[in-house]
Amino acid sequence: VIFSFAAFRTNDVRKYDRDRLILICKTFFSFQYTDNHSRSIRFIGSNIFSINTEPNEGYANSIYAGYISVLAKELGFGFCTVLDSDLLDPALTAQALLLAEEKYLAIRGSRLYERVLSEAPEPLHTGSQSDRKVFAVIGGASGIGRECVRDLVKKDTTAAVAVIGRRSVGDAAFISSDRVRYYQADICRIREIDAVFRKIRNELGPISCIINSAGTERDELLLQRENDHLIYDEVLAPKVIGNENIIAVGSRCGAKSFILFSSIAAVFPMIGQSDYTAANMYCEAMTDYYRSRGLNVRCLPWNTWAET
Repeated sequence: VIFSFAAFRTNDVRKYDRDRLILICKTFFSFQYTDNHSRSIRFIGSNIFSINTEPNEGYANSIYAGYISVLAKELGFGFCTVLDSDLLDPALTAQALLLAEEKYLAIRGSRLYERVLSEAPEPLHTGSQSDRKVFAVIGGASGIGRECVRDLVKKDTTAAVAVIGRRSVGDAAFISSDRVRYYQADICRIREIDAVFRKIRNELGPISCIINSAGTERDELLLQRENDHLIYDEVLAPKVIGNENIIAVGSRCGAKSFILFSSIAAVFPMIGQSDYTAANMYCEAMTDYYRSRGLNVRCLPWNTWAET
């Protein structure tokens, strides 16, 4: 089965109806076969991946690639190949579609690229050693974000940490250091995040690094689920709208670096986690896009988090 699709031609997913995004994916997979394990799915589109050496125009369709990668597994297909092609070389595109294995591929001109994992070649830089750093940790009141805050305070004795969350200050009672302050804001609302970044700058100083550890997963088969609005707000929005807001506002505020927490689900899709996979695949594609344009952005695909 081959899907050829080009839905989003810009990076701004906020311009599109979220119901339409979910509906299209459900429609794609509303069919059933009796022998799916011997079949495969090839998804070909544009604006899915960004190539480090050759920046793409967009990455918004990475959301669809994430959905289709998981749904192929949910329906029992043998494998799914995702191909982002500029269609300038039809022969190479056809050759890539014939590859009988699960891959994430991109074609630019006459070159074929494959998505692979590699070790980061250099450490994350957040400013000179002599600078007093100010870290803004979104989602830092719980889970791995809280561990990150504790580690920052312990290892950098001069750093100030601004913890940002949607909950009230009372829910952040774990904070005991005088170098840590809690700020309430919803990162999916750009006016709130703009206001809170300005407040942090005024109270603690210029932000050195912004870390987004916010993330929620909801295990549910896509074709059997309900409450699409709730799932979008909880799972997709923090990784999609939230990260876009963070980079847009943070760049204007002079932040030197951004660290976005992703999941290994974006690399190895799992049954029941289509929304989570799509959100994190978008997060990684967005990171590649902005890095290719000179921003110091990192995306960390974590494995399973304990106690979250």
